[in-house]
Amino acid sequence: MYTKDYQVEYFMCNQDGYLKPNYLFHMLSDIMGRNAASYGADFEYHLQRNLVWVLVNYEVSIKRMPKADETIVVGTLPYSFKKMYGFRVYEVKDQKGNVIIEGKGKFVLLNYREKKLVIPDQALLDLFVDAKKEEIAIPFEKIRSIKETPIVEKKTMVNASYIDINGHMNNAVYVAVANDFAPQDFVDLNTVSNIYVAYKKEAFLNDEITLQYIQSDGLKQVRIISKELLLCEITFKFDR
Repeated sequence: MYTKDYQVEYFMCNQDGYLKPNYLFHMLSDIMGRNAASYGADFEYHLQRNLVWVLVNYEVSIKRMPKADETIVVGTLPYSFKKMYGFRVYEVKDQKGNVIIEGKGKFVLLNYREKKLVIPDQALLDLFVDAKKEEIAIPFEKIRSIKETPIVEKKTMVNASYIDINGHMNNAVYVAVANDFAPQDFVDLNTVSNIYVAYKKEAFLNDEITLQYIQSDGLKQVRIISKELLLCEITFKFDR
């Protein structure tokens, strides 16, 4: 597994000293990019071929959230490819080697000029030497949309700081915005056991987005909507 040490800085943490989820997802995105580059399949490689891997789902299982001033080891490995989909596994360890977070990601390959999904060719697949050779799809838990009326609804605009190199709102920023506008104590990072993120549509500069905060039966959910279209759904489960 490809790994890198990350220092949990104080500015990354909430008032109780726990790493905020958006910084966790920034780390997962960073380690994925570094791992892809180590195979010779970095952003520039894909850009030259008009390709980009688009994140569809994250599923993260948490034994405990890292705390301020802690050094953690974040790792990832490409797991498999099936048709136009790619799957990754992630893990986070503490300095004693204990696994404190496990995760998986589902991506789809897109030709961004033609705006269509494509199946990776053998030359691209051959770069990811650690991935399984069989076409295997990692199962993801099916999380329902909570139908209850939102307890809070907030609106904001997509500003320039939200936009990444792909020209749209960065994946981790959805989680950051959801956290920034959340009611106080909406998510208890001491007891959260799972985070599920489902990406549906892209958001662009100056888009108005609506954040709906919903809760029911041990789940709390944030729906991010623009122009009546669901952009992203973030669900928190509390079993710890």
